[in-house]
Amino acid sequence: MTFYCRAFKYRSAGGDELCDIYGGEEVIEGVERKRNAGEHCQVARKAEGPWSAEDDDLVEAIVGQVKLYKSSFKTLHGTEWLVDEVIDAYLHHLIGKHQEPIHQFDAVVSSALFSGKLDRLGKMRIPVEDLWLCPVNFGAHWILVIVIMSKKVIVLMDPLGNEHNYVCKVQHNWSMFLEKYIPEEEVAQWNIHVLHHSNQEDSSSCGVLILMFAKEFLQTRTIQAVKTSAEDVANARLEISSALLQYKVPEGRSKPI
Repeated sequence: MTFYCRAFKYRSAGGDELCDIYGGEEVIEGVERKRNAGEHCQVARKAEGPWSAEDDDLVEAIVGQVKLYKSSFKTLHGTEWLVDEVIDAYLHHLIGKHQEPIHQFDAVVSSALFSGKLDRLGKMRIPVEDLWLCPVNFGAHWILVIVIMSKKVIVLMDPLGNEHNYVCKVQHNWSMFLEKYIPEEEVAQWNIHVLHHSNQEDSSSCGVLILMFAKEFLQTRTIQAVKTSAEDVANARLEISSALLQYKVPEGRSKPI
């Protein structure tokens, strides 16, 4: 299916079709890794520690330059909405596991860029990496935008499956960004693509799902394997929390904000 919005072409695409976009890379089917009950309980106990902590203003972990507080980890509990620093920290964690050149715009910069608030970007440095990860918050909802510079492609992912609602807005604000910061780029050559995926089933897991989308996309260039049931989202929250606790500040070194 193809839609047109000004200079951009928006195309709904499946995994095989996007395989061609990325230079014929082989699409690897997502493999669900099953833990036995004992391992799962061990991971859960480790991840749930910060959720019950009372000192919300203490630094629990530092991932790259992102500080995570005990209050940050609490947003990974239950049905809470994820805060910016959790989004930024986990994407940094994912990038560290990949050898390809990837640039991560933090949530504040990404949201300003794709909301058209370019005055907030200042004199920004244009990344040299080919793939850009951009977690975008539109009001009270997270979406993921991935830019592939060499292919002139923007991959748009909305956990609710309403990507068509964002196409023109993303296209317009990306055009403005190019005109201001990369004027040599021709807007008309850029396309927006959407991947097939299961849709968000609640009102609070959008942040969790864009992180799972990013993880799966970096591994397979598809996101069809990401599951969105309540149980799967709960397991994803544990997975994210456990991964970020690898960067835990040693005991006695936690400091208030």
